[in-house]
Amino acid sequence: MHARPRLKRSVIELLLMLRHRENNVYSDLPIELIRKIGGYDIEGDQSDFEVGLGYVAYGALKEIRELLTDKPFLIFFKNGETFSPEGKLLKNKTLLGCAVGACDPEIIIEIKRRFYQFKNGEKELERQLAPYRSHIAALKYQQADINLTNFFNVLEASNSDDVEAELVIGEAYDWDYKSRLRDELNVFKKEMFKDERRILEYPCVHSNYKNLDYAKAMLRERAHRLTMKKTCLASQQIIGLIQLLELPAYERFVFARGQFKEAIAGEEIERDNQFKYAVGEFSHFNADLFSQHAGLGVEHFINLVKVSEIWMPCYARMTVAGEGPSFSELMTCKNERVERLMDAQQLEQEDQYDQSSYLNWCGIF
Repeated sequence: MHARPRLKRSVIELLLMLRHRENNVYSDLPIELIRKIGGYDIEGDQSDFEVGLGYVAYGALKEIRELLTDKPFLIFFKNGETFSPEGKLLKNKTLLGCAVGACDPEIIIEIKRRFYQFKNGEKELERQLAPYRSHIAALKYQQADINLTNFFNVLEASNSDDVEAELVIGEAYDWDYKSRLRDELNVFKKEMFKDERRILEYPCVHSNYKNLDYAKAMLRERAHRLTMKKTCLASQQIIGLIQLLELPAYERFVFARGQFKEAIAGEEIERDNQFKYAVGEFSHFNADLFSQHAGLGVEHFINLVKVSEIWMPCYARMTVAGEGPSFSELMTCKNERVERLMDAQQLEQEDQYDQSSYLNWCGIF
């Protein structure tokens, strides 16, 4: 963040407290004027807003909390642009809109509570929530929007040479190899990289959570007719690619740290991409690595192995039918929690903000 001379915090708090009270000479004092005399500048604030959007998209709860403690007025900034860990370009976003689109309940709460620090902040909160409300309500009816039937039909019929050609990674991969299996994999990749999936300009949910469940169900259904290498290919380059391109930061943390139980219970999760019980991490989308035919979605996927009631995440090349905690249950519980937060008045009990005490504000606006 930008270092610049500022009024003492106590002076700005006093101005804000007086502004919030009715019928005094400070009641109509513009926020922009307080920002200016307080030592903040528009260029620096805009830069910090863009940084904040990145924090939200990547699930950096601690960092966005610290930023909004210093500059809570950033919640009013709009038309921001950032990339998500799935590699999606998010455009025309507010901090809250970015958090809601990513369905991250903890960051939604952190941002929502800041609106109550402002005179008429509830009205702006409602204005920002309204465009997303129908999209969040529709999550309970969400269906997969990919079709893998042709891929699995071709995979079953493919010979070992065609399968082996797709399992090659890195520089040894033959980009000119021809097969029906290659064609079907390319059809799937083309669908996953469509602009309407990768560039999100309007209020929406950033991911289709049903695609992962659908792909796993298709693999379970066909598993008894697939060889080990065919199962590896589907696990790595179908399930792995969906994990890479569809799962937002919150779900990446849940997978990486084996936190399904905590997330389903609505508990605060650890925000770390590093695997808790193994070497590795739930990596972000890296176009250069993917173009080298390597990494998550090509040579492995994120698997979860149950050991003594603990789900241990790790890199894997093949999934076993029926294994893994219920991703569907996680999504149901988490999305219901997010839907409750679409009420402008709703904050979870432990996060209720003391609106009566302006001297207790942790920010300056």
